[in-house]
Amino acid sequence: MKARILLLVFGTFAGPHMIAQTQPSAPKADAIYIHANIYTGVTGGSSFHEVQRAQAMAVRADRILAVGTESDILKLKGPSTTTVDLQGHFVMPGFNDAHMHLTEAGFKKLTVDLTGTHSIEEFRDRIRKRVETAAPTEWIRGSGWDETLWQEKELPSRWDIDEVTSDHPVYLERIDGHVAVANTLALKMARVTLASKDPEGGEIGRDISGQPNGILRETAKEMVSAIIPAPSADKRRQAIEAALAEIAASGITSVQDYSPDENDENFRVYEQLEREGKLTVRITEWLPFNNPLNVLQKSRAAHPQSDPMLHTGMLKAHRARSSHESHAGSALSRAEGHRIHATQPSPNGYALGAISVRSGAGRTFLCLGGIRQARRYSGLWN
Repeated sequence: MKARILLLVFGTFAGPHMIAQTQPSAPKADAIYIHANIYTGVTGGSSFHEVQRAQAMAVRADRILAVGTESDILKLKGPSTTTVDLQGHFVMPGFNDAHMHLTEAGFKKLTVDLTGTHSIEEFRDRIRKRVETAAPTEWIRGSGWDETLWQEKELPSRWDIDEVTSDHPVYLERIDGHVAVANTLALKMARVTLASKDPEGGEIGRDISGQPNGILRETAKEMVSAIIPAPSADKRRQAIEAALAEIAASGITSVQDYSPDENDENFRVYEQLEREGKLTVRITEWLPFNNPLNVLQKSRAAHPQSDPMLHTGMLKAHRARSSHESHAGSALSRAEGHRIHATQPSPNGYALGAISVRSGAGRTFLCLGGIRQARRYSGLWN
């Protein structure tokens, strides 16, 4: 089998964009990987249509130069080429994560990981372990709980956390990021009381007497999260680097990320890592739908699509009022003209994305209806 020359960005070499051709005078490789089991994505000619495997791969700079038999690939070896014996290990293209919150995932690794807890007792035990090592009055943060995995399938309350600690303010987000629970001290510090009104696009959970029970939905989460001290610059970078390490370990080479913050500090860390050559994954950063158009244009100009490692992507509409509204249904129908203008299908326009958080076709129709109403409002549709 002749060497297959693949003109793709590092980490990918299969799929519809693969280009195979024979070059009589190919450039020498920086590295050659031999004794490999490489998944090419190319189907064979037999009736079984099996996917062909390759034995070796040549890499030059950040491009895969060729895959093929060892005899063909070794012809690309030069005096400074490094040869790596993969000892029969499997090799495949890198994965793409189409929707993630990279910075949040990093901070999750530095906080209480409640992912996979199967009971309220295990939920409390993990909080307790963090409390044991926390400084006095330090905020305890965490995420990942999912009450649907618990036998009782009931949302946790502030009283459940109070059993563990009443000296530390505690704020814990659900696995989907749309619901959080806080303990009594955190609610007191945030002045969330019986008299508090639901914020637009959010809901304060209450018991039968109307007292806040600790559950905060959508924008109501910000009533507590807004008073949590901001992480230091070093802690922010530590969190992002922790996320990047886990992403790399999972074989992910590109992500569509949404990690907004008030001063774009997360994105500034991405930029710093890119300048230092330490950004180990290609990031397409979604932009907040509510940002003014001039801010959106500035972000895109600094990182256009031509930036191979870090560029901006679509606008993300978010925030549902309650279980009866989708994100787009609440955000897009009231959108201001200068924001809607950004969704026009022009070379300088922006793709628009929205998430229908709740399950069911009705929620999806609400989401699509919100987009349609916004388009009509902007004059794009009759």
